[in-house]
Amino acid sequence: MIDMSLTDDHFIALRIDVDQLEDVRHELLEPLRSPDVFADIPPTGSGIPVTDFPAYIELVKDTVSVARFVAGRLIAWHHKRQQQGKPIGIRISRPGKAPINLEVTTDEEITIYITEGREQK
Repeated sequence: MIDMSLTDDHFIALRIDVDQLEDVRHELLEPLRSPDVFADIPPTGSGIPVTDFPAYIELVKDTVSVARFVAGRLIAWHHKRQQQGKPIGIRISRPGKAPINLEVTTDEEITIYITEGREQK
């Protein structure tokens, strides 16, 4: 799936700082899952120390409404982490777009980044 997230626009690729991995898994990705959204952190198993982990969010229905749902969850999680004084620790990317770092991105930038080019339905 990670390979597909680099080329298929149904996917949003994430890079998660190792210190934020479990929080992202339990507080963001698990609640994000629905019939229209799949989210996961695949096992790495390399044994090599890493500073971040790949993950992905798949928009099963590539529509603006599903993309807005995902953007809203990312924004809510972003705000929660800020209020707690905790690092965000996520960078997201889509095929053909430069990655963005959620540490320094506005709500509007996140929404536009996730929804741009999606089908209206």
